[in-house]
Amino acid sequence: MQKASVLLFLAWVCFLFYAGIALFTSGFLLTRLELTNHSSCQEPPGPGSLPWGSQGKPGACWMASRFSRVVLVLIDALRFDFAQPQHSHVPREPPVSLPFLGKLSSLQRILEIQPHHARLYRSQVDPPTTTMQRLKALTTGSLPTFIDAGSNFASHAIVEDNLIKQLTSAGRRVVFMGDDTWKDLFPGAFSKAFFFPSFNVRDLDTVDNGILEHLYPTRDLWSVWRMTHCW
Repeated sequence: MQKASVLLFLAWVCFLFYAGIALFTSGFLLTRLELTNHSSCQEPPGPGSLPWGSQGKPGACWMASRFSRVVLVLIDALRFDFAQPQHSHVPREPPVSLPFLGKLSSLQRILEIQPHHARLYRSQVDPPTTTMQRLKALTTGSLPTFIDAGSNFASHAIVEDNLIKQLTSAGRRVVFMGDDTWKDLFPGAFSKAFFFPSFNVRDLDTVDNGILEHLYPTRDLWSVWRMTHCW
């Protein structure tokens, strides 16, 4: 009788052990299905009549381009409460908050001066929140899986439809400055690129200084190029 109880207990432990492994692998180690098809400018965003811009003309885009140039700035690991303005709950008294909350005064000024052109939203992201997975989510619109965290230090090229590929397909020249993780994700996609190492946690200046060194010369060169080509 005692031997049967021991065997029953061991069988129950084994069941819990394998059930835990199955639950972990099915819940965290999911696989992603990467779609190889790419959208085009002529495809409407949904069923029904085409929005403004195309007017039903064959070969025309469903929406006309509104801007000739775009500067996209991504700040890694920027918490929402760092940028959120801190307001006092008591009238006519300064807000009581920690020293690092709501101290980005430049963002607050933009929100106050240009309320119709600036918005501040909170982004709720799913794990993993490492750099490569967040870049993949931002540029493709898909959600990375937890097992992708292992690829953060050995990134593979993105084969899905993404923002960078759409820009290059539309004939746009893309200039990049920043984290060298983008080099592995989008090999050969940039007309000019300045990559800087970012995995050294003790180095807080290399990426920032490198961008500031090349940002203004590139902007001036781009303006000269536009002037010569416009004339």
